[in-house]
Amino acid sequence: MEHPGHAGNAKVAVGGVPGLVLQIRPAGGWSWLLRTSVGGRRQAIGLGNDPAATLARAREKSVKMLDLIRERIDRWRSGGPHGRRCWPGSSAR
Repeated sequence: MEHPGHAGNAKVAVGGVPGLVLQIRPAGGWSWLLRTSVGGRRQAIGLGNDPAATLARAREKSVKMLDLIRERIDRWRSGGPHGRRCWPGSSAR
């Protein structure tokens, strides 16, 4: 797939998983991105740019990432394992 020629990176939705896109840079490089909402904020999560990374592998990684995001949001909403509302790995203050 080639860049369409406009300024900036081109993003092409590939289907199969909501938010999974192929980002193509003008210089010819590419990467897989998962565009989703985390905590009410729009995020673009990089899934890699390995030339051996197939669409099937990108879909698999994006499903795992979405499951992890949902798990952490559910854990945060319920107060987490220690009754504190914080993201895992962050310090509660």
